[in-house]
Amino acid sequence: MSSSRLVKFGIPIVVALVAVGLGITFLASQPSQPPVTTTTKSPTVTTQTTTTLSPTTPQTTTTIQTTSPPTTITTTQTTPTQTTTTPTFQVNLRSFFNTYIQDISKRDVSAVSSKYTSASVAVWGGKAAGLGGTYRGEGNIRILYIAALGTAKTIEFKEASYKERVENNMGIIESEQEISGNSDILGSFTGKVKITLKVTVEGNRPVIIEENWDYLEFNYEKTGGATTFPQWADVKAGRPIVLEPSKNFKDLAWFLSDYFALTVYAAVAAVAVVALTASRRKR
Repeated sequence: MSSSRLVKFGIPIVVALVAVGLGITFLASQPSQPPVTTTTKSPTVTTQTTTTLSPTTPQTTTTIQTTSPPTTITTTQTTPTQTTTTPTFQVNLRSFFNTYIQDISKRDVSAVSSKYTSASVAVWGGKAAGLGGTYRGEGNIRILYIAALGTAKTIEFKEASYKERVENNMGIIESEQEISGNSDILGSFTGKVKITLKVTVEGNRPVIIEENWDYLEFNYEKTGGATTFPQWADVKAGRPIVLEPSKNFKDLAWFLSDYFALTVYAAVAAVAVVALTASRRKR
């Protein structure tokens, strides 16, 4: 009875083991399937998935390849820009004006005229008596100051106001001055003048490019100031004047020339007579 049971249960087990062994042998004899590759492309990312099938253990390999967009390098050649910087106006206007007034007070025509150039313009207006007009160039401005200061014994300034500013790289001075003094032509004089100067830099030195004297008041003792200098018409027109004797002086010299000649002749005759007389006495 026990042996029959062993046979009854042993046969199925043996059959099962044989079947399993045949199945394994069959699977082992089959060729393996090639890997399955799935590729997904995008503008920036490429995903590659590889699946390998084997009889026993499935294997999946995933490869992610990132592709960066091409980098563009742009080279720009720039030309250096040359910048010209205009030097800032650097003049001590207060000191310059003080020296200007002092030179006039000292009647130093050379020092005053050195502050102008051939392009300078001086305008004297208002109650300027015989000195009113427009004078162009350092030469004519020098003549103006020779006439104004040459006959002055004294001239003094008293400052009533002073202002300065810089515009377009040019210094502008505005000052009101009270003047007083004494002149051989005008006698004692007093007045008030508004002085405006435009100062620039030329040749590393400050110069007056425009000058304006506006005589607000001007009182003098003697008359005749307007006709004292007959050459003013030429100066105002921008022409250089010739300082020569007036017609009255020429007429006087011509009138006296005859008498001067007679005097010379008389002197020569007198000397001759004296010499002749002396020689006779020696004999």
